Amino acid sequence: MVKKYDMSNVAIDNLIEISRRRIENVETHFLRELYRDVEWKSRLILLKGCRGVGKTYMMLQRLKSSDEKVCICHWIIFIS
Repeated sequence: MVKKYDMSNVAIDNLIEISRRRIENVETHFLRELYRDVEWKSRLILLKGCRGVGKTYMMLQRLKSSDEKVCICHWIIFIS
């Protein structure tokens, strides 16, 4: 019997694996001052700034250092 694969699940699994690897490689020994000012319990967090200032990196630090059990699927990081 030939197994059929749902390509959408494969793509999602690949994205989750990439996210896990990025989170594992983030250093948390230095946190920006803004990190303490963000209300992390909010349902929506918008970080706006110039390219290269560390917006995505700060979100990855939050995912890595969170005391809560955070599921990657609950976080959306948009990188443009």
